[in-house]
Formats: sequence, structure tokens, C-alpha cells
Amino acid sequence: MSKKKIVALALSVAILAVVIVGASLAYLSDRTQVTTNTFTVGKVKIELDEHKVDATGKKTTETTKEGNTYNLLPGVTYDKDPFVTVKANSEDCYVRVKVTLDNADKIYKIYNDHNMTWTSAIAFFGGYDQTVWIPESLTPPSGTETTCTVTFRYKEVVAKSTSDQVLPEVIKTITLPSFVTGDDLASLPATGFHATVIAEAIQAASFADADAAWAAFDAQMNPQTQP
Repeated sequence: MSKKKIVALALSVAILAVVIVGASLAYLSDRTQVTTNTFTVGKVKIELDEHKVDATGKKTTETTKEGNTYNLLPGVTYDKDPFVTVKANSEDCYVRVKVTLDNADKIYKIYNDHNMTWTSAIAFFGGYDQTVWIPESLTPPSGTETTCTVTFRYKEVVAKSTSDQVLPEVIKTITLPSFVTGDDLASLPATGFHATVIAEAIQAASFADADAAWAAFDAQMNPQTQP
């Protein structure tokens, strides 16, 4: 074979090799289809209501989110029934209710003057069941504190449901003890005293227990109070 033929053959093989390699690269390359993943976001939603009361402190069929005003008299019982509703499709959650009383230092003094303990103040609330709404603390105000907050945790995780879930009332009535005198009442401000009630909820998933869940809740809602 002449030198020119050898060179021509070599070039032909090289060109063929380039074509084959090019074809192989075309077949080995790939592109995936665009895949859409859908993520739904869970929710936890609650509401706090109570029944409106009439002028005598008896509940009506209407509900309110604004609370009620009472003209308390010693020994008289009035209706008060704050209740929490866990809304439909809320995730499994823990629920608690916080009751904050202003002028608690003055109320504490009234109890002390009548040789009553602070924990006996729970008698002020009627229809309260500690096995349903578990009190976290029942300590009186101390030092310069003028308010007192008591936290009540619902007894169990509220499971997800397709319908609203109305939890049992935290309390059903209030009664100013019969031992309270006019002089005792005069020690309170003319505007009386106020009880602020709020409800809170947090998802149960990813927490070992209620303590861990509420610690995370407090850290998220009140970061300035954390160390």
C-alpha cells in the first residue's frame, strides 16, 4: 500500500471515530422532566369565648370574645364560663389557658386578714375540675408584684379533627366569698379588679411532651425573657 493510501485510510478512520464518539455522546446525555412537589402547611387555630351574662350575672345564649362586667356581692354566685374551641383541621396540639388577676396583692391581703390561704382562693371559681384543666402554679404575688397569673393546661393532646372541638369550660361560675366585708371591698380600687383570660396552643408533633412544647412556645413568643 502506497504512503498516500495509508495516510488517507488513517484520516478516514479518524473521521469515523469522531462521528462514532459524537453519536455516543448524543445518546448518553440526558435531561429529566420537571417534577412538581406539593407541600401543604399545617395549622393550629383556637378561639376563646364565653357566654354573655345579663344584669344579674346569669348567662344568656349569646357568646362573646370581649368578656363580661360583674357587680359582685359577697356570697352571690355569677355565671362565667370561658371555653376554648380548637378549630377544624388544626394539627394535634397542646392547649393552655392563662388567667391574670390585677390587684392580686390587695386580694391576697383580704384572704390573709380572714386567715384564708391563697390556694383557697380557688373556691372563688365554681365548676373547676383540676383533672381536666391542670393548674401549673397557684402562688400568690410577692414583693412588689401586683398581679398574679395562673396557667391551666388541658389534660391531654387535642387530636386533629375535621370539625371544631369545643373543650370543657375552664370554670363555670364565680362567687365572692361571704366572709368579704364592705371594708375589704373598700380596700380595692373604685374600678374594682380585672381578670384577663387568654388561650394558647402549640403543635404536639416533634415535642417529647407538654413541658418541651410550652418551653419552645415561650421561647418563640417571649424571646426577651430567655437567658
